[in-house]
Amino acid sequence: MKTGNITKVVSKNRFAISIAINISLVLMLMATLIIINRSNINKKKDIKKKEPYSQFKQGNKPYAYYLKYTQTTAVNEAIDNREVILDLPDTLIIAPGIYRVNNQLYDLQNEGLYRFIYPEVSNKQRIVYEKDNNVLLSSISWIVSHGNADDTLSFKLLENKAKDSKLSITCGTMISWTQSLLSRLGTSSRIVLGLTLKEWNTYDNGHTLLEVYDQGLHKWIVYDLDNNQYFSYNSVPLSFYEYWEHIKDDYQIIKLANDFKVDVGGFRNKYNNFDYSLLVEQNLTSEENLRSWYANTIQVPMIQIDGIFYHFDRANKNRVDSYNPTFKYIDFEMFMSKFYK
Repeated sequence: MKTGNITKVVSKNRFAISIAINISLVLMLMATLIIINRSNINKKKDIKKKEPYSQFKQGNKPYAYYLKYTQTTAVNEAIDNREVILDLPDTLIIAPGIYRVNNQLYDLQNEGLYRFIYPEVSNKQRIVYEKDNNVLLSSISWIVSHGNADDTLSFKLLENKAKDSKLSITCGTMISWTQSLLSRLGTSSRIVLGLTLKEWNTYDNGHTLLEVYDQGLHKWIVYDLDNNQYFSYNSVPLSFYEYWEHIKDDYQIIKLANDFKVDVGGFRNKYNNFDYSLLVEQNLTSEENLRSWYANTIQVPMIQIDGIFYHFDRANKNRVDSYNPTFKYIDFEMFMSKFYK
């Protein structure tokens, strides 16, 4: 082979080797970049997984509050006075006593609602009850806001959820659940219903309340737990019938709780998802609006017994009875004898 040809072959081989080396370097660089990129992605994922402010968790402290009627009071840790100390029961309603919660002692002798809040650890709610039904009903009013997010839960599940959070239920569910609690505690109560005579719509044709028998006053008292209140006239608490008589008068409203009455994020039509919270909130923006709503909604008083709602509206008998097979007319004398004798 001639010298010139040999030189050409060598040059070609060197060029091929150079290209191969460059390709290898590019591939190595690309592989390095991919590894680095994956590492950065994993770091970002780790950052996302990491809870915000997690490094400050040691600064979280437990809090306890006592709620009764419209007042909320901080509860301080109790001094160990060698009395019987109990672990907090896993039930919504508990007896008065000294309890250990979140490794602290609390004197829960007063009836009412207690909230134990330990951020990032747990929430707990307990009703201390002995005999004061008004305080018990105040506690339930604090727990419930008007909505329907929890309407499908059984009474057992409602009670279980109430141990650590608020409930979002409508008036009918709230009253039925409360009646079941009162029955278990040996207190007589009954469901009452106010029905409108205005043209019916899809959302606001009546209102469910609860009558509770007061042993001290020897009479029935009506409670609108959905709106956190009951009613009086000349300082005397009213029965449902008495309230209906005074509904356009200057009766007094007695507050049971001061919580947010409406679950603004959890009150939607279960069929078409329409948001009713704006409408309900409007009715609650002032006492004047609420009184007007009562007058327009509670036009026919009805009391339930054995699954039947009885009323005495003779003029609208056929119309009212046609709304529901459980609605039944009886004359006024029989109504009063049956329910207020």
